[in-house]
Amino acid sequence: MKTRSSLSSGIALLLMLLLPGKGEAQELNCQVNVVASQIQPADPDKFVELRREINEFMNHRQWTNVNVSGEERIDCSILINVTREISSDKYQASIQVQSRRPIYNTSYHSPILNYQDNNLTFEYAKYDNLNFDVNTFHSNLTSVLAFYAYLIIGLDFDSFSPMGGTPYFQNAQTIVVNAQNTDYQGWKSFESRQNRYWIIEDLLSGSLSSMRQGNYNYHRLGLDRLADEMESGRQQIMDALEKFRQAKRQKSFLHILDVLLNAKRDELINIFREAPASVKANAVNLLKELDPANSSDYDGIMEG
Repeated sequence: MKTRSSLSSGIALLLMLLLPGKGEAQELNCQVNVVASQIQPADPDKFVELRREINEFMNHRQWTNVNVSGEERIDCSILINVTREISSDKYQASIQVQSRRPIYNTSYHSPILNYQDNNLTFEYAKYDNLNFDVNTFHSNLTSVLAFYAYLIIGLDFDSFSPMGGTPYFQNAQTIVVNAQNTDYQGWKSFESRQNRYWIIEDLLSGSLSSMRQGNYNYHRLGLDRLADEMESGRQQIMDALEKFRQAKRQKSFLHILDVLLNAKRDELINIFREAPASVKANAVNLLKELDPANSSDYDGIMEG
């Protein structure tokens, strides 16, 4: 069973920095695909090269100071769907990001993130290097990719240790701040309530910390115990949903909660479908309150 902890302790951080081989750490096992079927590019091989560059960017960069072994890399995927050619080297696209986490004592992998961002405009000329520094805005493409890399890592670390993802969410927030003076969409608070700005703003909001604690309870205290302690594990998942409700009552429109539930919806239905009738009813009521736009889906719990 892999474990991850936050780097809040100065001593722990120092020890990690001194670990041999830290420069070889590669935290992500990211499957990358770039699709350009909606346009007719002059050079289709450009997008083959872009896929190779993004694969290198995501999988061979050291994103943290944690020494990660091969089996601990986070399984994730990125799909970039190019929808419009604005000019010879400028494109409009969407990016779908997914990640998952292994569950203790099972072969099951739980989805953590399943999110589609439709606001990706980027420039790319064939054989361009994808340069990135967390403190400098180099390009919209690398900023978006790095933002989601840190989001994936932060959510994963939160699921293994309470608030363990904080350093990575802070890096994602730095990327957001650095993009404020650009013309690219998805980075600014006033553009939409459903964008990168609000995802990271809400994750780092102290008043919404119950949501992140719920993420830990859901995975580490809930799913990781289901194989051996079904009733106890299911109760921990109910407690996690109560923490989500606490956060939602603090802030009625909470985009990150919608993002998390989008990944978890089918899983939650399956978890509670086999529960006692009284637990089923409570779960349905709670989930419909948390996710009203998809409330009819949760009726499936009562069909088990």
